[in-house]
Amino acid sequence: MIEKKCKHCGTTKDLRTNKNGVIYNCCITCYKTIEVPDQIYKTNEALQKKYGSSSFGMLRSDRCKQMPKKEPTITKKTCKYCGSENIVKKGKYTYRSCELHWKQFQKDADIKRKKTNLEVNGNSNLMKLPEKIEKFKNTMLKNMVVSILCRILNLLKKEERITYQNLAAKDQ
Repeated sequence: MIEKKCKHCGTTKDLRTNKNGVIYNCCITCYKTIEVPDQIYKTNEALQKKYGSSSFGMLRSDRCKQMPKKEPTITKKTCKYCGSENIVKKGKYTYRSCELHWKQFQKDADIKRKKTNLEVNGNSNLMKLPEKIEKFKNTMLKNMVVSILCRILNLLKKEERITYQNLAAKDQ
């Protein structure tokens, strides 16, 4: 194996290593005095060439000046039919409808859903599509088989307990 030396001063002692034990071609003192300042200089040069700023701090302050933070606009939700601010709240959801227009809001949502289903799937009711019916049947069969098997296993366990209890009672 070739012995590594520092490319700057030529020493073989105190060479830099990473956490996996890989040895670099530079000693620790040369790294601190030569390579790091050189890397910083190259980075600043590249920033100056690309963005016109010599450091990250100046670059960030320039960008903040160009694009100031926008204050969030808080809009009050109002009924889309009459404009009143007494809107319906169900759990954590708020809807754009007041109590007077709640049924109309639900009808509109139902009509919109049916229209979308008709455009996307070719049928307004998804459960009437043959693919969905087949998928539903397969899921139900799978779930039913699993639940029936679990019930049979529970019954067998109960019967075993009963027989063990009967044998224990006969022995006494």
